[in-house]
Amino acid sequence: MRKKKFLYVIPGIIILSILFSNFVSDAKDLHTVQLIYDGDTIKLADSRRIRFIGINAPEIEHKSLNGKIIRAEPFGDQAKNYTKTLLNRKKVFLELDKEKQDRYGRVLAYVFLPDGTFINKKLIEEGLAYCLPNRTNNRYEKTLLKAQKGAMHSKKGLWKTLKKTSKQKVIGNTLSKRFHTLKCPFGKKIAAKNRKVFTQKWDAFYNGFAPCKKCARP
Repeated sequence: MRKKKFLYVIPGIIILSILFSNFVSDAKDLHTVQLIYDGDTIKLADSRRIRFIGINAPEIEHKSLNGKIIRAEPFGDQAKNYTKTLLNRKKVFLELDKEKQDRYGRVLAYVFLPDGTFINKKLIEEGLAYCLPNRTNNRYEKTLLKAQKGAMHSKKGLWKTLKKTSKQKVIGNTLSKRFHTLKCPFGKKIAAKNRKVFTQKWDAFYNGFAPCKKCARP
């Protein structure tokens, strides 16, 4: 009888050890948010800059490299304030994907609060960012697109002004998941096999495509 009890106790100890080690690991990997740059970019107390994977929030007013003032995009300030409300001076943990940094040296991450709140997804759900597909970092692509479809149907944030019936033909690239206006020079270079025509922007966004940088600004 004692032998049977011993056999039951050992697996229990192993499970508890695993759970405890995960907890310790999570606690050890928590980082304090020091600064909010905009809706999708933050700075940690250890000075690392973090760019949220899979989403793009509207730009706030800022200076370009040549000193020119770039005006804020619609909902840019709201997105920054929302991120600030969620994360300012808060503890977060990061989940990385295959590509760890962008060309600006920012860490690419999925950002979570200790209670599991997925910040990238929250911004999408509130209509304060749209999905920005990445062929390399795509772990939560389906999750984020599902959240975006919900925000679109609810006409939240960005989707208040983009009407489902607005006709503006765009050209999508099935490889990059970017779409382009008919005047965009990049759109004209898409190979025929990778071209996908949408009769309206709504359909492009709904199918998980995002505007190229040139076509993103209103």
